[in-house]
Amino acid sequence: MASDPNVTTHELDGITYLEYCTGADGASADLPCVLVLHWMGSGPEAMLPICASYPQPARFLLPFAPLPLGDAYTWFPLDFYDQPLAEQGATIRAIADQLAGFLRAISRQQPYRGKAAVMGLSQGGDLSYALALYHPDTIGLALPLAGRLVPEFRTEAALPEGERPAIWVFHGADDQVVPVDLAEEAVTWLQQQGFDAHLESYPDVGHDIPREMVIDMYKVLQQALDRG
Repeated sequence: MASDPNVTTHELDGITYLEYCTGADGASADLPCVLVLHWMGSGPEAMLPICASYPQPARFLLPFAPLPLGDAYTWFPLDFYDQPLAEQGATIRAIADQLAGFLRAISRQQPYRGKAAVMGLSQGGDLSYALALYHPDTIGLALPLAGRLVPEFRTEAALPEGERPAIWVFHGADDQVVPVDLAEEAVTWLQQQGFDAHLESYPDVGHDIPREMVIDMYKVLQQALDRG
């Protein structure tokens, strides 16, 4: 997939990323933008097959996480999960700030239609939540997959005023890494803060993205992008 001529590699604002456009020429089309964040121990190439299944024209940006992990990458330091949750939350927010700056740089270089959507799995899901919470100027829709938004990761006083993005959470009901009850609690809290937040959970699914989840996610994404 990475050898596909529609997949190109770029660097901007200190971030190396893949760009993949579905259904149109991204150099000439006013495409909506989707930021795609991979999981720990993978790279953006692992998310390309998911992007390729999207049925409408869109511009997918797939950044490499900044830290090496063997032949792959991780968004967070290797001792991250040994840290107190509050420190983990600060790290997540700092990286989300960098990704928001990256999106602003992208929009200056080659404007895209409306606000960006973000989807991410596991560590990428953590970052998807943070981008939606703290950077609503850049994000119109967040699609966290098997991510975490525990109380220590969120600060009500720091939430920006104004319009808040929709957040659709997709989570396996049998996830043993990030239990689904954490997602249920997070969505309840988001709704209390005025977010248009929803949870789709999947029986007999663990810390994974089955095809059914991708299909449901893309229905939400397509509706949001069609609205602009």
